[in-house]
Amino acid sequence: IHEVLGHVPTFTDERMIAFQRMIGKAARTATEEELEKLSRLYWFTVEYGLILENGEPKAFGAGLLGGIQDLTNAMTRNIPLQTFTMEEVIKTDYNYSLKQPRFFVFLSLPFLHQETKNLIAGFQRQED
Repeated sequence: IHEVLGHVPTFTDERMIAFQRMIGKAARTATEEELEKLSRLYWFTVEYGLILENGEPKAFGAGLLGGIQDLTNAMTRNIPLQTFTMEEVIKTDYNYSLKQPRFFVFLSLPFLHQETKNLIAGFQRQED
């Protein structure tokens, strides 16, 4: 259910395809530290991110869309929602086997793309 309801729909959106390609391309030449940052970014966006829509956080990540407990916690605010900042996201650990203790809300896909480009631009090596 997670893959079908959560991830498959993102493959129909060119913006999400571009975002995931950007992360994948950067990962090919990333150091261990950079991979950890990309992993955390992916986790808190593609898996468990929320997006602001008309001033309200909406479920975005596949983990939220395919998992009722985390979705309920996010939507009822049982778990704190934090404003997305790249600095906070890339230093926040996660455990995929537990209920999520926090969620990040990002402003828009263009915002997420720009923040990701900025992150990758700061990496030691970049692929042409």
